[in-house]
Amino acid sequence: MKRFVWGVVGLFALGWSGLAFAQANTIATACPTNFTCAFSAAETLSLLVSKGATTVPGQPDVFIGYMVFDGSSNVTLTGMQNLDGTITQIGGANGLTSTKACTNGTAGQPAIVDLSDNSELALVIDSSGNELQFILTKDTTTNAKSPSTTANSVRIGVCRKQ
Repeated sequence: MKRFVWGVVGLFALGWSGLAFAQANTIATACPTNFTCAFSAAETLSLLVSKGATTVPGQPDVFIGYMVFDGSSNVTLTGMQNLDGTITQIGGANGLTSTKACTNGTAGQPAIVDLSDNSELALVIDSSGNELQFILTKDTTTNAKSPSTTANSVRIGVCRKQ
């Protein structure tokens, strides 16, 4: 009898995981339009690759600011950053802008924003439509001189609608 119960539980779990997988593939992350959110993010540099001659591998950085999506899903990102203890404006006086409109995610993949400093963010939106969660998928060095898929940092953040 115990084997029967465990067998039924196992079949149920396999069926449920297949259903969850099927649902994840049908989720589409649409890029927001006319959306402003306040974000905070943290970054840790790779322990194997430093960002520059003056940085220490594993060094943490933090960011805070605003992300604005216009009516065409073009993005402007402004705020402050603390990189290696030095506080500066993100992207300089004008912030960062997207190089093209945000690309909608399909088949369970996140939406993508390419920024003017050669970095790229992947983002998803919560079910209420009030919060974005994002990760850095390409940093400023990823595409610097030769195509590379390796970023030298890990950055995650949350952006809440204002």
